[in-house]
Amino acid sequence: MGLATLSITLLLVHLVGQNPSPREMDGPRSEATLFVDSLVGEEFGASNCDRPHPGPSCEDALFRVCSRSVAFDETRNKQARERYEREWEEWKHLDRPPKEPRIPIPSFARSLEAHRRYLKTLAKGDRRDQILFKSGLLLDRQGRSTEAFFLFAELEREHPDSRAIVATRLRLGEFHFVNRNYDSAIAYFRKTKSVQTPSGSEPLAEIGLYHEAEAYSLSHRYAEAIETFFEYIELADRKRLPRGDLRVEAILSLGSCLAESPVSLEHAKEFFLRKGRRTYEDTVFYELAYKHYDRDQLDIAVPAMEYALQCFPRYHKAADLRQKLDKAKARRDRVKHDGM
Repeated sequence: MGLATLSITLLLVHLVGQNPSPREMDGPRSEATLFVDSLVGEEFGASNCDRPHPGPSCEDALFRVCSRSVAFDETRNKQARERYEREWEEWKHLDRPPKEPRIPIPSFARSLEAHRRYLKTLAKGDRRDQILFKSGLLLDRQGRSTEAFFLFAELEREHPDSRAIVATRLRLGEFHFVNRNYDSAIAYFRKTKSVQTPSGSEPLAEIGLYHEAEAYSLSHRYAEAIETFFEYIELADRKRLPRGDLRVEAILSLGSCLAESPVSLEHAKEFFLRKGRRTYEDTVFYELAYKHYDRDQLDIAVPAMEYALQCFPRYHKAADLRQKLDKAKARRDRVKHDGM
Protein backbone atom coordinates (compact mmCIF):
# COMPACT_ATOMS: atom_id res chain seq x y z
CA MET A 1 0.00 0.00 0.00
CA GLY A 2 1.43 3.39 -0.99
CA LEU A 3 1.91 6.21 1.48
CA ALA A 4 -0.85 8.33 -0.10
CA THR A 5 -3.34 5.43 0.09
CA LEU A 6 -2.32 4.71 3.69
CA SER A 7 -2.81 8.37 4.69
CA ILE A 8 -6.28 8.46 3.15
CA THR A 9 -7.26 5.19 4.87
CA LEU A 10 -6.08 6.45 8.26
CA LEU A 11 -7.95 9.71 7.76
CA LEU A 12 -11.10 7.79 6.82
CA VAL A 13 -10.84 5.70 9.98
CA HIS A 14 -10.35 8.87 12.04
CA LEU A 15 -13.42 10.54 10.53
CA VAL A 16 -15.93 7.72 10.79
CA GLY A 17 -14.57 6.31 14.05
CA GLN A 18 -14.24 2.74 12.79
CA ASN A 19 -12.74 0.69 9.98
CA PRO A 20 -15.16 0.48 7.04
CA SER A 21 -16.19 -3.09 6.27
CA PRO A 22 -15.90 -4.49 2.72
CA ARG A 23 -19.69 -4.51 2.51
CA GLU A 24 -19.82 -0.82 3.43
CA MET A 25 -17.13 -0.04 0.88
CA ASP A 26 -18.84 -1.97 -1.95
CA GLY A 27 -22.50 -1.23 -1.17
CA PRO A 28 -24.55 1.92 -1.78
CA ARG A 29 -22.89 4.97 -0.30
CA SER A 30 -24.68 6.92 2.42
CA GLU A 31 -24.68 10.70 2.58
CA ALA A 32 -22.14 10.62 5.41
CA THR A 33 -19.84 8.28 3.46
CA LEU A 34 -19.95 10.56 0.44
CA PHE A 35 -19.01 13.51 2.64
CA VAL A 36 -16.12 11.50 4.08
CA ASP A 37 -14.87 10.57 0.61
CA SER A 38 -15.09 14.16 -0.54
CA LEU A 39 -13.35 15.49 2.56
CA VAL A 40 -10.60 12.88 2.31
CA GLY A 41 -9.94 13.95 -1.25
CA GLU A 42 -9.74 17.63 -0.31
CA GLU A 43 -7.45 16.83 2.64
CA PHE A 44 -5.14 14.91 0.34
CA GLY A 45 -5.09 17.85 -2.10
CA ALA A 46 -4.01 20.17 0.73
CA SER A 47 -1.48 17.77 2.24
CA ASN A 48 1.52 19.83 1.09
CA CYS A 49 0.17 23.18 2.25
CA ASP A 50 1.73 23.15 5.73
CA ARG A 51 5.23 23.82 4.42
CA PRO A 52 6.96 27.16 5.16
CA HIS A 53 6.14 28.58 1.73
CA PRO A 54 2.82 27.10 0.51
CA GLY A 55 2.23 27.19 -3.21
CA PRO A 56 -0.44 29.28 -4.95
CA SER A 57 -2.79 26.31 -5.22
CA CYS A 58 -3.00 26.05 -1.42
CA GLU A 59 -5.43 28.97 -1.18
CA ASP A 60 -8.11 27.04 -3.04
CA ALA A 61 -7.21 23.69 -1.46
CA LEU A 62 -7.42 24.91 2.14
CA PHE A 63 -10.60 26.86 1.44
CA ARG A 64 -12.25 23.73 0.02
CA VAL A 65 -11.17 21.75 3.10
CA CYS A 66 -12.90 24.36 5.26
CA SER A 67 -16.11 24.14 3.22
CA ARG A 68 -16.13 20.34 3.19
CA SER A 69 -15.39 20.18 6.92
CA VAL A 70 -18.40 22.36 7.70
CA ALA A 71 -20.62 20.19 5.50
CA PHE A 72 -19.26 17.08 7.22
CA ASP A 73 -19.86 18.45 10.73
CA GLU A 74 -23.35 19.67 9.80
CA THR A 75 -24.20 16.18 8.54
CA ARG A 76 -22.89 14.52 11.70
CA ASN A 77 -24.82 17.00 13.87
CA LYS A 78 -27.99 16.37 11.87
CA GLN A 79 -27.59 12.62 12.29
CA ALA A 80 -27.03 13.00 16.04
CA ARG A 81 -30.16 15.14 16.34
CA GLU A 82 -32.26 12.64 14.36
CA ARG A 83 -30.93 9.77 16.51
CA TYR A 84 -31.84 11.69 19.66
CA GLU A 85 -35.39 12.36 18.36
CA ARG A 86 -35.89 8.64 17.61
CA GLU A 87 -34.60 7.65 21.04
CA TRP A 88 -36.80 10.26 22.74
CA GLU A 89 -39.91 9.05 20.90
CA GLU A 90 -39.19 5.51 22.09
CA TRP A 91 -38.38 6.70 25.62
CA LYS A 92 -41.61 8.64 26.19
CA HIS A 93 -43.75 5.53 25.48
CA LEU A 94 -41.96 3.28 27.99
CA ASP A 95 -43.85 2.27 31.16
CA ARG A 96 -40.87 2.73 33.42
CA PRO A 97 -38.54 4.87 31.38
CA PRO A 98 -34.85 5.03 32.26
CA LYS A 99 -32.99 8.32 32.20
CA GLU A 100 -34.22 10.65 29.49
CA PRO A 101 -31.97 10.78 26.38
CA ARG A 102 -29.66 13.78 26.38
CA ILE A 103 -29.92 16.43 23.68
CA PRO A 104 -26.73 16.25 21.61
CA ILE A 105 -24.52 19.32 21.64
CA PRO A 106 -23.53 20.32 18.09
CA SER A 107 -19.83 19.91 17.45
CA PHE A 108 -17.79 21.79 14.87
CA ALA A 109 -14.40 20.57 16.03
CA ARG A 110 -13.25 19.46 12.59
CA SER A 111 -14.56 22.62 10.91
CA LEU A 112 -12.80 24.86 13.43
CA GLU A 113 -9.57 22.94 13.05
CA ALA A 114 -9.72 23.39 9.25
CA HIS A 115 -10.40 27.11 9.64
CA ARG A 116 -7.55 27.52 12.12
CA ARG A 117 -5.26 25.78 9.67
CA TYR A 118 -6.18 28.23 6.91
CA LEU A 119 -5.67 31.25 9.18
CA LYS A 120 -2.32 29.95 10.44
CA THR A 121 -1.01 28.97 7.00
CA LEU A 122 -2.24 31.92 4.94
CA ALA A 123 -1.70 35.16 6.85
CA LYS A 124 -2.44 37.11 3.65
CA GLY A 125 -4.97 34.76 2.08
CA ASP A 126 -7.39 36.35 -0.38
CA ARG A 127 -10.35 34.79 1.46
CA ARG A 128 -9.09 35.35 4.97
CA ASP A 129 -12.03 37.64 5.76
CA GLN A 130 -14.49 34.88 4.84
CA ILE A 131 -12.66 32.35 7.01
CA LEU A 132 -12.55 34.78 9.96
CA PHE A 133 -16.27 35.40 9.65
CA LYS A 134 -17.20 31.72 9.31
CA SER A 135 -14.91 30.79 12.21
CA GLY A 136 -16.63 33.38 14.37
CA LEU A 137 -20.06 32.03 13.46
CA LEU A 138 -19.00 28.46 14.30
CA LEU A 139 -17.58 29.51 17.67
CA ASP A 140 -20.74 31.49 18.38
CA ARG A 141 -22.88 28.42 17.68
CA GLN A 142 -20.86 26.51 20.26
CA GLY A 143 -21.38 29.21 22.89
CA ARG A 144 -17.79 30.49 22.64
CA SER A 145 -18.78 34.09 21.99
CA THR A 146 -15.67 35.67 23.55
CA GLU A 147 -13.38 33.75 21.18
CA ALA A 148 -15.67 34.67 18.29
CA PHE A 149 -15.49 38.34 19.29
CA PHE A 150 -11.74 38.51 18.69
CA LEU A 151 -12.08 37.00 15.21
CA PHE A 152 -14.87 39.42 14.30
CA ALA A 153 -12.78 42.29 15.70
CA GLU A 154 -9.81 41.28 13.51
CA LEU A 155 -12.07 41.12 10.46
CA GLU A 156 -13.53 44.56 11.21
CA ARG A 157 -10.06 46.03 11.75
CA GLU A 158 -8.15 44.40 8.90
CA HIS A 159 -10.84 43.95 6.24
CA PRO A 160 -13.15 47.02 6.28
CA ASP A 161 -14.10 46.40 2.64
CA SER A 162 -15.21 42.81 3.18
CA ARG A 163 -18.66 41.77 1.97
CA ALA A 164 -19.20 40.48 5.51
CA ILE A 165 -18.44 43.82 7.18
CA VAL A 166 -22.06 44.74 7.95
CA ALA A 167 -22.82 41.34 9.50
CA THR A 168 -19.52 41.51 11.40
CA ARG A 169 -20.29 44.91 12.91
CA LEU A 170 -23.75 43.70 13.82
CA ARG A 171 -22.22 40.72 15.65
CA LEU A 172 -19.75 42.95 17.49
CA GLY A 173 -22.56 45.27 18.51
CA GLU A 174 -24.65 42.35 19.74
CA PHE A 175 -21.71 41.07 21.81
CA HIS A 176 -21.44 44.41 23.62
CA PHE A 177 -25.24 44.68 23.87
CA VAL A 178 -25.56 41.30 25.63
CA ASN A 179 -22.79 42.36 28.02
CA ARG A 180 -24.57 45.67 28.67
CA ASN A 181 -21.79 47.78 27.22
CA TYR A 182 -24.38 49.96 25.54
CA ASP A 183 -22.10 52.78 24.38
CA SER A 184 -19.83 50.32 22.54
CA ALA A 185 -22.86 48.49 21.17
CA ILE A 186 -24.34 51.74 19.83
CA ALA A 187 -21.03 52.61 18.15
CA TYR A 188 -20.99 49.32 16.23
CA PHE A 189 -24.70 49.41 15.39
CA ARG A 190 -24.29 52.91 13.97
CA LYS A 191 -21.38 51.68 11.85
CA THR A 192 -23.63 49.11 10.15
CA LYS A 193 -25.26 51.99 8.26
CA SER A 194 -22.16 54.21 7.88
CA VAL A 195 -20.87 52.44 4.76
CA GLN A 196 -22.23 51.63 1.34
CA THR A 197 -23.58 48.21 2.23
CA PRO A 198 -23.07 45.29 -0.18
CA SER A 199 -26.14 43.96 -1.93
CA GLY A 200 -28.21 41.87 0.45
CA SER A 201 -26.85 43.57 3.59
CA GLU A 202 -29.58 46.20 3.91
CA PRO A 203 -31.79 44.08 6.23
CA LEU A 204 -28.79 43.57 8.54
CA ALA A 205 -28.21 47.34 8.69
CA GLU A 206 -31.88 47.82 9.62
CA ILE A 207 -31.60 45.20 12.39
CA GLY A 208 -28.61 47.21 13.62
CA LEU A 209 -30.78 50.32 13.64
CA TYR A 210 -33.42 48.57 15.77
CA HIS A 211 -30.80 47.31 18.23
CA GLU A 212 -29.32 50.81 18.38
CA ALA A 213 -32.72 52.12 19.48
CA GLU A 214 -32.96 49.34 22.09
CA ALA A 215 -29.53 50.23 23.45
CA TYR A 216 -30.53 53.90 23.78
CA SER A 217 -33.67 52.86 25.66
CA LEU A 218 -31.87 50.48 28.03
CA SER A 219 -29.28 53.17 28.81
CA HIS A 220 -32.12 55.64 29.57
CA ARG A 221 -31.34 57.89 26.61
CA TYR A 222 -35.00 58.13 25.72
CA ALA A 223 -34.85 61.11 23.36
CA GLU A 224 -32.41 59.28 21.08
CA ALA A 225 -34.38 56.04 21.45
CA ILE A 226 -37.59 57.78 20.34
CA GLU A 227 -35.96 59.23 17.23
CA THR A 228 -34.25 55.93 16.35
CA PHE A 229 -37.36 53.78 16.80
CA PHE A 230 -39.23 56.28 14.64
CA GLU A 231 -36.50 56.07 11.97
CA TYR A 232 -36.81 52.27 11.96
CA ILE A 233 -40.61 52.42 11.61
CA GLU A 234 -40.27 54.83 8.70
CA LEU A 235 -37.87 52.43 6.96
CA ALA A 236 -40.26 49.53 7.51
CA ASP A 237 -43.18 51.54 6.12
CA ARG A 238 -41.30 52.65 3.01
CA LYS A 239 -40.46 49.09 1.96
CA ARG A 240 -41.19 45.52 2.94
CA LEU A 241 -38.07 44.13 4.54
CA PRO A 242 -37.17 40.83 2.81
CA ARG A 243 -36.31 39.03 6.07
CA GLY A 244 -39.27 40.30 8.05
CA ASP A 245 -39.21 43.30 10.31
CA LEU A 246 -39.72 44.43 13.90
CA ARG A 247 -42.15 47.23 13.09
CA VAL A 248 -44.77 46.29 15.69
CA GLU A 249 -42.14 45.96 18.41
CA ALA A 250 -40.67 49.33 17.41
CA ILE A 251 -44.09 51.03 17.63
CA LEU A 252 -44.71 49.60 21.10
CA SER A 253 -41.22 50.62 22.19
CA LEU A 254 -41.82 54.13 20.84
CA GLY A 255 -44.89 54.41 23.07
CA SER A 256 -42.95 53.05 26.06
CA CYS A 257 -40.12 55.55 25.58
CA LEU A 258 -42.55 58.46 25.24
CA ALA A 259 -44.09 57.33 28.54
CA GLU A 260 -40.78 58.03 30.29
CA SER A 261 -41.43 61.78 30.09
CA PRO A 262 -43.15 63.40 33.09
CA VAL A 263 -45.36 65.21 30.56
CA SER A 264 -45.61 62.21 28.26
CA LEU A 265 -49.05 62.93 26.79
CA GLU A 266 -48.09 66.45 25.75
CA HIS A 267 -44.73 65.17 24.54
CA ALA A 268 -46.41 62.53 22.36
CA LYS A 269 -48.87 65.06 20.92
CA GLU A 270 -46.02 67.44 20.09
CA PHE A 271 -43.97 64.59 18.58
CA PHE A 272 -46.65 63.67 16.02
CA LEU A 273 -47.42 67.31 15.37
CA ARG A 274 -43.77 67.76 14.43
CA LYS A 275 -43.40 64.49 12.50
CA GLY A 276 -46.85 64.48 10.90
CA ARG A 277 -49.77 62.13 11.42
CA ARG A 278 -49.10 58.41 11.24
CA THR A 279 -51.42 55.42 10.92
CA TYR A 280 -49.96 53.82 14.05
CA GLU A 281 -50.60 56.74 16.42
CA ASP A 282 -53.41 54.78 18.07
CA THR A 283 -51.02 52.02 19.14
CA VAL A 284 -48.50 54.54 20.49
CA PHE A 285 -51.05 56.44 22.60
CA TYR A 286 -52.63 53.24 23.93
CA GLU A 287 -49.23 51.85 24.86
CA LEU A 288 -48.34 55.11 26.59
CA ALA A 289 -51.57 54.98 28.60
CA TYR A 290 -51.07 51.33 29.56
CA LYS A 291 -47.53 52.04 30.79
CA HIS A 292 -48.69 54.75 33.19
CA TYR A 293 -51.58 52.57 34.38
CA ASP A 294 -49.25 49.60 35.06
CA ARG A 295 -46.91 51.87 37.03
CA ASP A 296 -49.82 53.19 39.08
CA GLN A 297 -49.11 56.75 37.87
CA LEU A 298 -52.81 57.53 37.99
CA ASP A 299 -52.64 61.32 37.59
CA ILE A 300 -50.88 60.79 34.24
CA ALA A 301 -52.66 57.58 33.25
CA VAL A 302 -56.23 58.90 33.47
CA PRO A 303 -55.85 61.84 31.03
CA ALA A 304 -53.73 59.61 28.71
CA MET A 305 -56.49 56.98 28.67
CA GLU A 306 -59.19 59.58 28.10
CA TYR A 307 -57.26 61.06 25.19
CA ALA A 308 -56.65 57.64 23.59
CA LEU A 309 -60.32 56.68 23.87
CA GLN A 310 -61.50 60.04 22.57
CA CYS A 311 -59.21 60.08 19.52
CA PHE A 312 -59.19 56.35 18.71
CA PRO A 313 -62.51 54.89 19.98
CA ARG A 314 -62.47 51.98 17.50
CA TYR A 315 -59.03 50.67 18.39
CA HIS A 316 -59.15 46.94 19.13
CA LYS A 317 -58.13 47.48 22.78
CA ALA A 318 -60.68 50.23 23.42
CA ALA A 319 -63.02 48.09 25.55
CA ASP A 320 -60.18 46.87 27.75
CA LEU A 321 -58.78 50.38 28.17
CA ARG A 322 -62.22 51.74 29.08
CA GLN A 323 -62.49 49.19 31.91
CA LYS A 324 -59.03 50.11 33.15
CA LEU A 325 -59.93 53.79 32.98
CA ASP A 326 -62.87 53.21 35.34
CA LYS A 327 -60.59 51.31 37.72
CA ALA A 328 -57.93 54.01 37.53
CA LYS A 329 -60.42 56.76 38.33
CA ALA A 330 -61.77 54.79 41.30
CA ARG A 331 -58.27 54.15 42.63
CA ARG A 332 -57.25 57.76 42.12
CA ASP A 333 -60.32 59.03 43.97
CA ARG A 334 -59.72 56.55 46.79
CA VAL A 335 -56.09 57.69 47.14
CA LYS A 336 -57.18 61.34 47.26
CA HIS A 337 -59.87 60.55 49.84
CA ASP A 338 -57.44 58.62 52.05
CA GLY A 339 -54.97 61.48 51.87
CA MET A 340 -57.44 64.04 53.13
